[in-house]
Amino acid sequence: MAKLESLGKVVETEILIIGGGVAGLWAANKAKEFVDRVTIVDKGPKDWGGQASRSGGAMVAVIPPDNADDFVKDLVYYYDGFCDQDLWGEIFRQSYNRMMDYQRLGYEFITWPDGRLKGIPQRGLDYVKCYLGKPFGMGGKNMVGVLIHEAKRLGVQRLGRIVITDLVKQNDRVVGATGFNSISGEFFIFKAHAVVLAVGDGGWKTSYHQNTCAGDSVYLGVRAGVEASNCEFARVWNVPKLFSWEGQTYLLPLGAKFVNAKGEPLMDKYSPILGANTDPHYITRAMAIEAREGKGPFYLDCMPMKPEDRELVTPKGGGWMELNYKKLRDLGMNFFENRLEWVAQMRRSVMGIRADIQGQTTVPGLFVTGRARVTDPTVYIGGLS
Repeated sequence: MAKLESLGKVVETEILIIGGGVAGLWAANKAKEFVDRVTIVDKGPKDWGGQASRSGGAMVAVIPPDNADDFVKDLVYYYDGFCDQDLWGEIFRQSYNRMMDYQRLGYEFITWPDGRLKGIPQRGLDYVKCYLGKPFGMGGKNMVGVLIHEAKRLGVQRLGRIVITDLVKQNDRVVGATGFNSISGEFFIFKAHAVVLAVGDGGWKTSYHQNTCAGDSVYLGVRAGVEASNCEFARVWNVPKLFSWEGQTYLLPLGAKFVNAKGEPLMDKYSPILGANTDPHYITRAMAIEAREGKGPFYLDCMPMKPEDRELVTPKGGGWMELNYKKLRDLGMNFFENRLEWVAQMRRSVMGIRADIQGQTTVPGLFVTGRARVTDPTVYIGGLS
């Protein structure tokens, strides 16, 4: 012990969780039901909540009388068969209880006037629905907030600005990690009975909502001997040309459309049944075809949406989404009154860590949760974080 202390600050814990987003916070809070000492380390500021703080806070869940098997069938179809059916079945079977947990912790979802949870069907699928946080525009921040409040109540130790550089193994088992404080430079050594990676997926990322250092999951895991997965996939996306946030997964099911330079609905020709409410990969392919025919640029047109649906998804609550929405409006760009130009973009490549249904990797003592295990082959629906 003296030798370790001479190298840096030693932190002993039973469960070490690397990553402080919603996956890491859920893992920490759940672990406290079974062990006394749980520690979260995150390379960002303490309690920042990772990418979740900038999300919409939506959630796909199976609300009775819907059933999980139907949701899995939807994903098998949507992912062209590239779907871990056992994993998604387990996620969907637990999803309603997780929603109830969120509400118990104080998180609110948007409801119908009679109090029923209001689901928005996703990408023309028969069953999958996305439930929005209330108020719209504050969901991600509020999700993180209730989980942090619970972590404080449970006594989870939380450390920010710690960049983990390596996992430590003894006799082929992961028993801790090493890292440093990115502000002070202080070196840390973590001793743990088990380590959970909850740092998101790896791969190459562009700037759109991915402008922080990333890839920790694969880097740390592969160095420790795990198997990587889904490395062959990449996500192509369509995004606003002049700013880096949007909400098409909610706008399109409620009537928004993509149009070409002539004002023609772009996807009616290429997807006559679903229109624009389909896989973004197909939308970007259509944009490429139309551009070669001289019909670009392309715009998102929210004017066909009903007034009550526009109101539903207008950012509120004073968070970053509302601030951006108002700034764009002041600059003459209004989501609901103007056609705003969108472009195709290579958003990210994807890779993660292979694990079994319980999150156990191929290395003893090392577990993985959330997007670090890559739950989808980059085809986006919405609310599946």
